[in-house]
Amino acid sequence: MRRCHGALPVLLALPVLGAGPNGDWVYTKTPGTPSNRADQLESWSEFHTCIEGRSQSPIDIVTADAAPAAEALDGAIVPRLETVPILPWNTGHGFQLHETNPEHFQVIANGTGTTEEPTGLSKGYTLMHGDQYNFYQVHWHTPSENTIDGAHFPLEAHFVHQLNGSTGYTNLAVIAVLYELQEDCSDFLGDFWGYFPLAEEDNDNLASIPDRVVDLQGMLETAVPGGYYHWSGSLTTPPCTEGVTWVLLKTRLGVCQRQVDKLASALSTTQHGVRVNNRMTQPLNQRVVTQTAPEDALLSPYGIAFYSLLGFFWFFLLLLLGVACCRRRSSPNTKLFEAEMGVPELGMAKADGAKAAVRCGPEEEGREHNGHL
Repeated sequence: MRRCHGALPVLLALPVLGAGPNGDWVYTKTPGTPSNRADQLESWSEFHTCIEGRSQSPIDIVTADAAPAAEALDGAIVPRLETVPILPWNTGHGFQLHETNPEHFQVIANGTGTTEEPTGLSKGYTLMHGDQYNFYQVHWHTPSENTIDGAHFPLEAHFVHQLNGSTGYTNLAVIAVLYELQEDCSDFLGDFWGYFPLAEEDNDNLASIPDRVVDLQGMLETAVPGGYYHWSGSLTTPPCTEGVTWVLLKTRLGVCQRQVDKLASALSTTQHGVRVNNRMTQPLNQRVVTQTAPEDALLSPYGIAFYSLLGFFWFFLLLLLGVACCRRRSSPNTKLFEAEMGVPELGMAKADGAKAAVRCGPEEEGREHNGHL
């Protein structure tokens, strides 16, 4: 079986430790049924953070409650992923591309089997708020783990990153992308969807897969400009480590039912008939979900029209207030009241013994200068 190399253990992706009926943690104990909260609580119980953590993922995002993010967060996600040969991997609980490691590996056949060797290629990184997060791997869940206003999506991708220079489970970040069903299958997924091993032991046969590259950069570049939701959460699999930065892109990609079914069928092979791999949503507790607007919102026809009308509104409001002020100050009753109270007439001032009279109307009277402007 293939092993993860380098900074992070394989547990980050989809660990294979646990306390389920087969010596493993499970999404549900009953084949052919949706994920079950009680089964997850029972089989994940030996992982303390999974049960007691207060900042767990996934979550349900209530769009009406998502707070507007600071303007500094707009455009703060800049993917710079490299196009390198893919390395599909069956983890036992799901399917991912590449090792959970900043390095890129290839499988080399030898006389006794296969070995993994680093290629020296970079998988790239994503700039998040100016910091470099190295890209490790991407994997998929069906149905989606995060929900929007209580609704699941047929598929969700997780792009796993780690802050440059970090080790262990520290400073992790996940960029999540949701998929919607469409009639046409995804060309992007079609480039590699058929190469995933159907069993963990098949990972050793990956040397037979032809060299194939996938444009992950193009995928994220398409989705990032649509804005995103942001919160602090955790890994969605044991050990459920917290302190993970989550970014859920608002733009959704397309997937056909046949591609979703293929993933579900493959999961069934490795999970004893269980066709899903989504953790149940977790309480938000005191966390706040923030959101950014689409980058082109201000430049769209609707955005331009809205802010133009808003500008005209404030202009006319200030104009009306100015006219009302002038009329009030020039009325006989106001002048009589101010005279009785000892209030000097508006616009009258003395400077170096000179008196200047300034009136609301276009005419200026009694203006005298004493060498001063």
